[in-house]
Amino acid sequence: MRNIVTAIQMLNYGLELVGETTKQCSHQMMHIRIQNFKSEFGSHPLIYAKIYRDLGRIEGERKLKFFLICIFWLHKYDEEKDLRYRFGHDEDTIRKYNWHYVESIALLREEMIKLPRNHASVGLPLSVDGTHCRVPEPLHATMPFDKGFSSHKFGGKSGLSYEIGVSTADDLGCCWVSDPYPAGHNDKQIFRKSGLQTWLVSNGKRAIADDGYEFVKGGGISVPNSQYESKATNIYKRRARARHENYNGRIKTFGILKNKFRCKGKHMMAKHKTVFVAVCVIANYQILNGSP
Repeated sequence: MRNIVTAIQMLNYGLELVGETTKQCSHQMMHIRIQNFKSEFGSHPLIYAKIYRDLGRIEGERKLKFFLICIFWLHKYDEEKDLRYRFGHDEDTIRKYNWHYVESIALLREEMIKLPRNHASVGLPLSVDGTHCRVPEPLHATMPFDKGFSSHKFGGKSGLSYEIGVSTADDLGCCWVSDPYPAGHNDKQIFRKSGLQTWLVSNGKRAIADDGYEFVKGGGISVPNSQYESKATNIYKRRARARHENYNGRIKTFGILKNKFRCKGKHMMAKHKTVFVAVCVIANYQILNGSP
């Protein structure tokens, strides 16, 4: 396969790209160099070496420099003019490759984010919850802003809401990501619309969720501290919820999800979905490879 890059090569190239020459970092201990890499790119170099390898199945020839610039952008979310000064390429070129690699990483969703196949023996195969991301105020035909996008998590400012399903198995990570919905939708509404409830109910399963999902119409939910379930089951559910919160925190270390999205216009939701899925793919690579 062309363009195979080892974790050490990814580490060295990434540090050189952000200004640490090989001479400068050769005297540092390996764990310090890896921490420096993670502070710039958000993950261990092994994670990106594996993603870069797997992208070869999609597109063949790749450009390592622009792949890493894209990852840097996802993690730091610097403006394009700042990326231009830092990496020496014009904004159009950087924008072109950033979106190229974001879209390519998101395509790995098919193999990295999927509902469990062997779910017959698992009554509670995943936890579910919504998460909000800040976006620009969408234009409204008659109003100065669209109340449908108003997020209670951002004090009424505009946002998108995603429904995330996280496997109850320790090492599988995210197994479901819904389409984006205007943040005015509550978790119950999205659960009924997204298709996850249909999958759960048709397979006789339930998702572990917080009290916000209690009494959801149509079933498919198990809330915490149920009086109808054993102490061991409720402890299991609390652990699953903690794992879910950890996953939410993991994806929000990427600045493009933590900060307000800057893309505006009619393609805003589609572009944000691509970015969100790409970050979830990266997070799943982290989990599957034991990366903290």
